[in-house]
Amino acid sequence: MWYVRNLMVLICLCCVWAKAFSLSPAEPSPVSPFAWSSVLNAYGAPGFGVAYGTLGKDVDESHYSAFANWEYRRYRGAFVYDYGELDSLYAVSRGYLESSLVWDYFGFGAGYALSMEWNPGGDFWTRHFFDVRALARFRSLLLAVDVGGFADEGPEPSAALFWTPSSSFCVMANWKQDYTVFGYSLCFSYVCVESRFRAPGFAVSLGASLNLDGWNLGGSRLMGGEDLDWNALWLVKTLKK
Repeated sequence: MWYVRNLMVLICLCCVWAKAFSLSPAEPSPVSPFAWSSVLNAYGAPGFGVAYGTLGKDVDESHYSAFANWEYRRYRGAFVYDYGELDSLYAVSRGYLESSLVWDYFGFGAGYALSMEWNPGGDFWTRHFFDVRALARFRSLLLAVDVGGFADEGPEPSAALFWTPSSSFCVMANWKQDYTVFGYSLCFSYVCVESRFRAPGFAVSLGASLNLDGWNLGGSRLMGGEDLDWNALWLVKTLKK
């Protein structure tokens, strides 16, 4: 099925709510990594989408994202924009741009993000994010290695392994310094279900989506820990290669 085949993804979400899985601005915060990922779209089809996520507890926190990826011969590019706000205390506007060069069995790329953050009516500051990554692919296995971070924090490594034994099923494992995330996506005709788990520091995400004529409409719920109770919606359009 085109959905899993074209959209093998790296399990990382960005911004404040994504503390369960990643802090990278390379990914739109509310969208499921089984629906769209800038990091591994080097081997997928071009596309674009929008997403929204909101915290379900007492804190009023929301994120809005828009994203797109494109290709030209062996060159790939992607852009992600994310806006987030936490009550009336904090806001962030973040844009990420990356480029990659890929071959049949390996590829590499680099990205940069400018993050503008402020306290409404108060301080304003900017942060800079850089990352580099390498990919290796053999049959149904795909390995991704990434090193990136904000300039004021220093780089952090991560790695992900994907196994796609069929076009309707994908299993992955993503390692970061403090935890590992396991996940899968399973598709039945026009419906896909997914789940992701983090350990240590248990967190779980459950989601489902509908696929029709290149469109993917879905939602997920992220649970676990004191700061995790997120609901997300996304709409993604995959273009033909």
